Parts: sequence; structure tokens; C-alpha cells
Amino acid sequence: MIIFYHGYNSSNQTNKFTELNAQEKFCRSVNYDESSYEEIYHLYCKDIEEHKPEMLVGHSLGGYWAIKMANEYNLPVVLVNPSFFPEESLPHLNYANIEPMLIQNNIPKYFYLELGDEVLDLEKLNEYVKDYSYVETVSDGHHRVQYINNYIQVIEFAINTCMIDYTME
Repeated sequence: MIIFYHGYNSSNQTNKFTELNAQEKFCRSVNYDESSYEEIYHLYCKDIEEHKPEMLVGHSLGGYWAIKMANEYNLPVVLVNPSFFPEESLPHLNYANIEPMLIQNNIPKYFYLELGDEVLDLEKLNEYVKDYSYVETVSDGHHRVQYINNYIQVIEFAINTCMIDYTME
């Protein structure tokens, strides 16, 4: 089971989720503007406890939540153009930036970054995480992910290196 966290102003209809060819996957649609941090946190805890995923995947603001929940539940995580500095990119949400301790640990972390992202400073993020994680980058692309197949390959690599007993379709 893979739980996917979508980005800001997105849903479980995003191609990052729909094109994920996992046999078992789940994504809850969340309106980040209409739900408090605490409400979202409790929903995501409930989802993990109910679905018992082997891995979390998150894109953009969903990457923010994926790294937080991966640390909370000690789960491997794949992060796709994640928003780790929401104080800069989404200040109205009042989310704190991701603390270094959430990166500098032994939880398996895999990043896929399209450095042409027009929304987030992924060069800054790459410097922040590269010493503690597997990072795959492309020099172009965009925020919504131009190279879906590359992103899927990072998930497959994560599954194989974490030795998760999981089958992609």
C-alpha cells in the first residue's frame, strides 16, 4: 500500500496519483485552505493507521506532509518537488518550514526534483537534503512534473532498495 499526498489546490485526481501504477494506493483529497493544520494531521494519522502503508509519496505541499508523516510513523518516503519552505511559498497557511531533524535521520528518503520548477526553489531544497537522501534531478521540467516516467522510476527504485514486498502493476 502506498499513500499519496497531493499538493496545494490539487486532489486525488492529479496525474501524480492517477498514473501511479501501484496495485494498492490511496489519496485523500484535502482542501488545505479550509482545514486547519491539526485537522489535516489527524486525517493523515487516521489514513496511515487504517491503510497501513509501506511507503508514503508526496508532491509539493503533499511532500511537506509526507516527510512529517514518514517521521511520525517511521516509513520510507518519496518526495516529488516538495514544498519544505511553506513560510516562503504559502505564508497564509502558517505552516513552519521543515526542520533539519526531519531530514537528518535514517528514514529512507527519495527525492525527485525537476529543477525548472517555476513555483519552488528546488536548487535550495537540493542543497538542504542531498547529504541525507537519495536525490534524482532533471535540469528542466516544471512544478506539476513534466517527466512522470522519471518520477515513477524513483518510486520503483525506492521500493526495490527498501526491500518492500510490493508489486507495481
